[in-house]
Amino acid sequence: MLNISNVNFTKISNNFLAKKNLMMKGLSNDVFVRNSAPVSFKGVYVPESSNPFMKWAEETDFINSQLRNILTTPEHQLGSGFTNTAYEIPGNDDYILRISTSSLSNMNWPELENASIEDTDLQLDVNVGQCIAEISVPSTYARPGERDIFATKIEVLKKQQGESIGVQPPETLVADEWGTPKVGVEPYEAMSRKEKFARTIHKVAQLPVESYEKLLTDYKKACSAGYRLDHLNSNNLLIDEENKSINLIDMERVNPDGTVPHYANLLYSLTNCAYFDTYTYDYPNPVSDEDKNKALQDSVQIITKFMQAMQNTGSKFDRTRNSYEFAMKYIPSYPNRFYCQSFSDEAFWKKAEAMGLL
Repeated sequence: MLNISNVNFTKISNNFLAKKNLMMKGLSNDVFVRNSAPVSFKGVYVPESSNPFMKWAEETDFINSQLRNILTTPEHQLGSGFTNTAYEIPGNDDYILRISTSSLSNMNWPELENASIEDTDLQLDVNVGQCIAEISVPSTYARPGERDIFATKIEVLKKQQGESIGVQPPETLVADEWGTPKVGVEPYEAMSRKEKFARTIHKVAQLPVESYEKLLTDYKKACSAGYRLDHLNSNNLLIDEENKSINLIDMERVNPDGTVPHYANLLYSLTNCAYFDTYTYDYPNPVSDEDKNKALQDSVQIITKFMQAMQNTGSKFDRTRNSYEFAMKYIPSYPNRFYCQSFSDEAFWKKAEAMGLL
């Protein structure tokens, strides 16, 4: 039997550099840590809309009274990542704004007051931080009566509660394709990031199996509505300690007919196993062997509860549709090896089959 409490982390550290290049794959989405006259609503808005945000925006003259201030006041910014920037909405803590970071520099600011807003709410009975309305700011190329394909889009997203469980991928910490670090951004191996990794996975490990069951159910509902999780970024999962839940955010709707739930990808994100080698690697910021073993125990606990929740909810893995990350990072990770009590790549699938998860 393999003993979690007595792991040779020198070997893990020696393997770190060989694996580090595998962590440099591109991202499709981005990081966020995670609150008078009526406005002229254009697009598909109708006064009878059941969308609470649309009603609130009309009542408060949101576009004319707040939008410019939100986008130009640094205190309202919640986070800015590789692709998108997010903002709080003063006076409405149920939603946030998200805009492409590159669009900010191309914004047609004089036309901000002429923006239109469209109801995009699908009335899902689950909150995955989805877009429920979209604001369009006319471009300088806009012509009356014609579709403005260059309009700047600002999404209104449902807000989720909780602390992100991940350490954002290294790709989001650099300023260019040459790997130049962003100014003022802590390195991927910074002690503060290691401490967050250990703290958040411990919180997740302490949650009951029922919390994992709810995560699986929410994920399946979102996939049925056509949403897809950016599994490369564990920051898209939040732990809400108060409500003992794991919440999804920043899911992208890619298919109105629904998408296949990839539970393997969800497990990859939840364990944040891509950071485990970094955490246990001693240079330049070593942590104690005691802390390394604690992180390993917490990671194994997360996997154990996730697999149990899959059994309880009747969820199944689809082995034929594995992602590169799951096959090349999760399967050979130390947390998975110790969960399976084997160093064989087939051990996980044999265990999943024995549990009826295939």
